[in-house]
Amino acid sequence: MSSNMMNTFQKTQQQQARRIAIQRQMEAMEAAAAGRPREDDASSARSRASGAPGGIESARRFLWEDDDSSAGGPNNKEKPGNDQNSKPVVLDWSDRRGFVDDRRSLYAVAASGQQPATEKKGFFSSITGMFGSPFAQSSGQSDMNRNLAASAEQSAMIGSGYPSKDRNGRSNGMTAIRTGFASCMMTIFEHRARFAAALVILAMSIGVFMVISLMIGSGPNNSGEQQSGVKESPKMTEAALFRYNNIKTSLVDGGISTKQALEKEGSPQNMALDWIANKDPAEMALSNLFLPQRYALAVLYYGTHGDFRFQPGANASFPEEDDDFDKQDFWVSEENWMTGKGYCTWQGVKCRHREGHSKFDTTYDGHNDITVLNLTNTNVRGQFPEEMIALSSLYVLDISMNGFFGTLPKSLTKLKNINHLNIAANFFRGSFPDLSGWTTMTHMYMSENYITGTIPSAISALTDLHSFAVFDNYLNGTIPSSLGTLTKLHNLYLDENDFSGAIPKTFGNLIKLVDLRLRDNLFGGNIPTEIGDMTSLQILYLDTNALTGEIPPELSYLEELEELQLYENDLIGTLPPELADLDVLKILYLDNNLLEGSIPPEFGIMDSLQQLYLQKNLLTGKIPDISNMIELRHFRAFGNKLTGSIPSELGKLFKLGMYLRLLVALMMKQSFFEIPSEDLLLNKNQLNGKVPVEVGDLTRLVKLHIEENDITGTLPESICSLKDFDLQELVSDCSGSKPEILCTCCTKCPK
Repeated sequence: MSSNMMNTFQKTQQQQARRIAIQRQMEAMEAAAAGRPREDDASSARSRASGAPGGIESARRFLWEDDDSSAGGPNNKEKPGNDQNSKPVVLDWSDRRGFVDDRRSLYAVAASGQQPATEKKGFFSSITGMFGSPFAQSSGQSDMNRNLAASAEQSAMIGSGYPSKDRNGRSNGMTAIRTGFASCMMTIFEHRARFAAALVILAMSIGVFMVISLMIGSGPNNSGEQQSGVKESPKMTEAALFRYNNIKTSLVDGGISTKQALEKEGSPQNMALDWIANKDPAEMALSNLFLPQRYALAVLYYGTHGDFRFQPGANASFPEEDDDFDKQDFWVSEENWMTGKGYCTWQGVKCRHREGHSKFDTTYDGHNDITVLNLTNTNVRGQFPEEMIALSSLYVLDISMNGFFGTLPKSLTKLKNINHLNIAANFFRGSFPDLSGWTTMTHMYMSENYITGTIPSAISALTDLHSFAVFDNYLNGTIPSSLGTLTKLHNLYLDENDFSGAIPKTFGNLIKLVDLRLRDNLFGGNIPTEIGDMTSLQILYLDTNALTGEIPPELSYLEELEELQLYENDLIGTLPPELADLDVLKILYLDNNLLEGSIPPEFGIMDSLQQLYLQKNLLTGKIPDISNMIELRHFRAFGNKLTGSIPSELGKLFKLGMYLRLLVALMMKQSFFEIPSEDLLLNKNQLNGKVPVEVGDLTRLVKLHIEENDITGTLPESICSLKDFDLQELVSDCSGSKPEILCTCCTKCPK
């Protein structure tokens, strides 16, 4: 402080020739002491009448014209000349990054409609205006005191290059004291006869300095709060504020974010805006067309970290889902996210290839239209933001196997170019989205969520759809027949919902369909014969419904069919022998129905069949010769009314199959113990006779159930020796004092 005051004092000594204004003030003091009128009052009035600037602007002009050590004022602009026609210079703090609050204080004056005072106020009256009545002077004060104050104010003009308030909005008492003290020192050396008056001013200045220091040190602003008690927002430079507001405006006008979301403190949008405007190392220009996409990714990032990952009550209806989720507050991989690198290097992001580069060059340090966002199985949890609408060129979005919750964002349906959507295995809920905008969609996977409602008929607009999966949701209603118009479909997964009604006959038009799964719903009615027209079908799951009627023989037209599952329905009639024409069929599940009649002997030639489930029906007759079923390893026929003895060919058949599989295992360099196990479940029938010794050749047998039949005799030792291999369950009618079967190795003998 002392150094500054001495510099001011030295400057005033070197510029005495320019202190005419100060001299006039001192002469005015003498005139006042002698009782003469103040000439300055008249000259001031004339100055105002002629339009000369007064008040604040006059002081600023005095500053510019008086200090030739300045090269151009606070903004380093060219100093105005001394031409009388030159306009008054008004301080412009807009380019001074450290004085935003001071600029705001000037705005406040303008907004209030107050004009700058034209009458000059003395130094002490200025202090009074800043700090209130404790420094007010009574009307009985002498003219001498008033003129002393005027002299001090004129000296303050010399140092008025300092703002009247500091950058926190507090009054700059130090500046006032410094300029006042400088005025006193000039008075001492230039007018020695008035030394006493100067001492009075000096003493009062010191007193005022002490009071101001105490007020500044203990004021409410020192705690970072305004007098209203509201916490001040972080300060931004003028340039930063300009950038911030421009980005915010462009995001709102572009429909990327709402103004409310951007201004809500702590929201993902608010944090993303602050990051991209003030903290992003990339410092993208406002004119950069890819700035909205970078912002959208930032919203996604902030919205899936911290408390946003575990919003209270988000999964209140399904609390068990939360227990299994990884609650670590990080993604599995966040490589390059929120760094200064171009988002085309961020984990899971791919962009349009650069001009002159290969079309496969989609990952590079730069920015371009985002075409792929793949965050599958990355431990991402939170709400999927609406801001993804900014990714207008996106054609692949895969966020499957994460923890996204909330309703399906409407922004998804506005991504007109998307053709591959995978949001499976999350916590999304709500009704089915509007499909009208997804005309380019080829793959849509929305399974394993909590989506409700029906499939809209507008799905027919997705004419390029290749795969459609909505299994394991809470969808209901009937299947729209328009789904059958999507002739490019290869995979259709509607299983594990609450669909009802009949299976649409239009499905017969889906001649390219490979995999159709309608299991675990409430479908009723007959199996449409039109399904036989789906000649590309390889997998058909219609089980666990309420289907009635007979199994249509037209299913035998499905020459590519490998799996047919019709179990747990109310199907009646006999087993169609035409099913034996399915040469590549490996799995046939017809159990838990009301089927009757005998097992067709034609089934014996199904040499590709590996699993045959016929249990819990009303089948009768003998087990046919199935010696050609060389791949069969799971045969379940319990819970029927089969008669006759157990065919000895079963042992040879299974043994042959085992040898073939062992040969394959050796060729593939697999362990013998990796060969699939076998089971033979013939319990709860009306079989009789003895157990064939050949069954002991089934060395891969894990389960053998023959209880609740009319089988008698002693269980062969060859079968007991299977326990040295993989046999774990051996159950027969071996209980009681006179058991029907004598067995020393059975694991269970039910009564």
